[in-house]
Amino acid sequence: MTAGTQAGLPERRSALGRVFGWIIGRAETPEVQPGQTVVQDAWRESLDTLVFVVILVLILKTFIAECFVIPTGSMAETLYGYQKLVNCPECDHRFPVNCSDEVEFPELRGPQPFCTCPNCLKDVELIRPGQLSGAIEAAKYPDPGPNTGDRVMVSKFHYDLLRRGPERHDVVVFKYPGNSGEGRDPHYPVSGPQKQHTPFNYIKRLMGRPGEVVAIHGGDLYLLKEGWSPATAKAGEISGAPESPLEMWFHKQMQVHFESRARRGAGGGFEVDYGNGLNDQRPGAESLEAPAGHAALKGGYEIVRKPPGVVLAEARIVYDAEKPARDLKDVRRWRPADGSTGWENRGNGFLTDASGSNGTQWVRYHHLLRSNLRKSSSVGQATETVRHQLITDVMGYNSGRFSEDPFGFKPTGPDNYRGSGDNWVSDLILESTVTASGGGGVFTCELSKGAERMQARFDGGTGVCTLVRLGGKDGNKELGAKPTGFRADGKKHHVRFANVDRNLMVWVDGKLPFGDGVPYNPEGNLVPSANDLEPASFGVQGMRVELESVKLWRDSYYTSRDNPSSPDQEVADWTVPLDWTPDRPLPESLRGLQWLPVRILRVPDGHYLCLGDNSANSSDSRSWGTVPRRLLLGRALLVYWPFNRIGLIR
Repeated sequence: MTAGTQAGLPERRSALGRVFGWIIGRAETPEVQPGQTVVQDAWRESLDTLVFVVILVLILKTFIAECFVIPTGSMAETLYGYQKLVNCPECDHRFPVNCSDEVEFPELRGPQPFCTCPNCLKDVELIRPGQLSGAIEAAKYPDPGPNTGDRVMVSKFHYDLLRRGPERHDVVVFKYPGNSGEGRDPHYPVSGPQKQHTPFNYIKRLMGRPGEVVAIHGGDLYLLKEGWSPATAKAGEISGAPESPLEMWFHKQMQVHFESRARRGAGGGFEVDYGNGLNDQRPGAESLEAPAGHAALKGGYEIVRKPPGVVLAEARIVYDAEKPARDLKDVRRWRPADGSTGWENRGNGFLTDASGSNGTQWVRYHHLLRSNLRKSSSVGQATETVRHQLITDVMGYNSGRFSEDPFGFKPTGPDNYRGSGDNWVSDLILESTVTASGGGGVFTCELSKGAERMQARFDGGTGVCTLVRLGGKDGNKELGAKPTGFRADGKKHHVRFANVDRNLMVWVDGKLPFGDGVPYNPEGNLVPSANDLEPASFGVQGMRVELESVKLWRDSYYTSRDNPSSPDQEVADWTVPLDWTPDRPLPESLRGLQWLPVRILRVPDGHYLCLGDNSANSSDSRSWGTVPRRLLLGRALLVYWPFNRIGLIR
């Protein structure tokens, strides 16, 4: 070793000494003279390294980033808590099933034996070693056992070092603001804010900022832009100031108003149905005054629109055409429309050659709900195999059996509980890998919502995509046009079309030609129509098209009641009759879906409204209150484990 090399190590140690010498109480290493031999102290070197690592970890954890594990399913399926991965025995769709209670409270709650495939809606019984199968009609699958929740990295410098306020749609981690639940306010999560005297860290999506008034209605969120304000509020619309500023987060401090039957009005506010004996306080009655908080309903509300990345994060599967159920092989959800005879099935895809056709050849999706009780001796009679139904917020993650209410049977008991599936979801996302040839023609993606149909029309020659709205008061209306990479050139293109939050979004090969989308406003109240039983379609004119990997997704649905698992309206009250066919008019019961609950909440200054993506199974601001700014720990940036789920959090 040369003299120069001998001197290199002490120089590095001297640098460490200058940084950490005051911590470990040692003198700085003397300078080394040329030719002098250095005696290395292995213990001192190890101590230097250990101190350096400890200080670095503390700095990173305190100011930069910290790692957390997700225990519960309130953010599913954006983020997984403790879960079991189940392969549906009928369609092979792989989906997670919540088992947080099984892992964290084994002495109180045993394993949940049932789940429902969100793709084919088959009930699945999870069989454990030595367990006898239940008597119900269900597919059998070996219980795979629990997996740990997602491990996420949380950035702290976003909100602390950079002095940057949280943005809407951020996924945030915070300390629960309450104590052990023994306070003056009863609105605490059932899970409790502490476990073994350790405060719980919660993870939710930030949806309301300080000073805002937020309405929850029909699965969507709205912001008050004009009209009612705290300064003009009537007595009783907001609780008085709390005894302590630290209690400003309480549920009662943000509660403004709740109505069980409301709908969006033409002026941007909410109309209320006070008839049918549901509310005796009818505005305008001589002897009665308008309910407290009624003024808050009359303001101008604007829907909260999610950016494209969040739309994809909150998308939940409705149907994957590549995974049909084997026990329903003769029942096809995708069918040619009346008069469209050119479509043929290619495996689980579709092909049509409309090169010489002047009209459009359509293939439409039919949402068909299966009965899991057919041929069941406990029922005492045979039932229909499938039936048409509106798309609802079914979540395979929320363990339990899918209700048979739409078929006239109402299962009872804890094994039949489910936390979702009653609420109609009309915001949809349609995607496919498209191979078009012929050099011209038009390829159309269509999504229906109420009386209106929204279309994305792709010109096979130029690639221009035109967004068109059908069924409005003024007839068909063009909403915008942009060039894309789509061509009828025989190459595969991945196309996705979304109608979410009254915003039309298009993806072509991963690119967004319309940016964050083209917003539109409804021209009337949203009432289900026959369109909603065939809510997604593909159309082809003047070209040959093959469709592969066809998937239909739905948006997440925010429930508006205090108990998040309580549906806005029971499916048994509005279900489609068993004998309904597409050629018959819809029953009047579906018109009741235009009247849904509305909850209006005020976010106090210095606080945030935080909601779970799995709304029907989330303890969040709707049920216990807002989150003080001082308790925000940071923004969740990425999942770093398990390996197959590594990626950024949107």
